[in-house]
Amino acid sequence: MQTYELSCKLGLEKRQLYCLTRLIRIQPNDASLYDKRYKLYIKNEQYAKAAVDLLSLCRITHDSIVYISEAYSICHKAGKESDLL
Repeated sequence: MQTYELSCKLGLEKRQLYCLTRLIRIQPNDASLYDKRYKLYIKNEQYAKAAVDLLSLCRITHDSIVYISEAYSICHKAGKESDLL
C-alpha cells in the first residue's frame, strides 16, 4: 500500500495500476481497490478493463444502484453491454 501511495504522489499511473492489481490479488474483497483501479482505467481510456472492475465492484458491494448508470456508459464505450445482464 505504501508503494501505491508513493506512486500517487509522484503521478506514476502505470505503477499505480500495477500496485492496485497486486493489492487486489492479496485482498480480493476490498471494494475500494476496485474503485480506485477502475477510475484509473477510465482516466487512461481503457474502458474494457474499467468495465470489468466496475462490474466486480458491483458484485462485491451488492450496491449496483449506485453504479448502474456509470456501469452502463462504460460498458457501452467498451462494447460490453451484454455483461450488464
